[in-house]
Parts: sequence; structure tokens; C-alpha cells
Amino acid sequence: MLHRIRNFLWLDDNLGTSGLVRPEQLDWIADAGFVCVINLLPDESDAWFPEEPGRVAELGMEFVRIPVIWLKPTRENFETFCIAMNERKDKKLFVHCAANMRASAFLYLWRLRNGYDESEALDDLHDIWEPDGVWAEFIETNRP
Repeated sequence: MLHRIRNFLWLDDNLGTSGLVRPEQLDWIADAGFVCVINLLPDESDAWFPEEPGRVAELGMEFVRIPVIWLKPTRENFETFCIAMNERKDKKLFVHCAANMRASAFLYLWRLRNGYDESEALDDLHDIWEPDGVWAEFIETNRP
């Protein structure tokens, strides 16, 4: 069922990522054994639904939100993301945003920082998109 979520991608056995998650798809995420959902959407996003934190909690998962403005991703956003990921590194994590562009870029950088294979991380990023403009600059600035 996870493959029906927009731009869903398995990165490894304990890490999945996607774009927009609809309320009913949170059940699929819980059923797949994820214990934490990390959402990178800001309030301004049309994809953000305020009921998500409560629904995630109802399903027994932890919810972490790091609002990343599309045209203004910051180093602080990324550092907060890395802390959240590293504090939960032994858990099954699901990271999402609207189109899996923010999420895939943050996960690419996080994976590089944590010793994952660079070419595999890049292939996964490019399975979703090839960052340009603000995001290409953000990635270059934040590469380890």
C-alpha cells in the first residue's frame, strides 16, 4: 500500500520517505511498522493538514514537525532535522513533505553526513528530482 503514497521511496529497511500523505494513508504507515513520522511542511503549505499530529499519535507513532519554507530552507532547519533523525536512528522512520522534494534533499544530506554510500544516496535523490535553484545551492552549502 505504501507505494500508493505520492513519491514513496524506501531508502532502507528502517527509512521511508514520500510526498503528500493523506489522512487515511497514515494507517498504512503505522501498519508498516513505522514508529515516527517526521513532517517537513510549513503551515503555509496546501498539503499540511493540522489533524496529522493527533492522528499519528492515535496510531501509536511519534510525530515530529520541522517546518521548512520551500524557497528558504535553512541550515537551522537541516540541523534540527539531523538531531531528530540521530535521536531516533535505531527506529523505523517515515519522513515526508508535499512532493518528497524537501524530504529527499534533507535525507540525501543526512545520509552523506552519516556515512551512507554517496552514489546510492544521490540515485535515491534523483529518483525523486534533480534539485536546482535554491535547493541546489542549499545542498551544496550543507554538504559534509
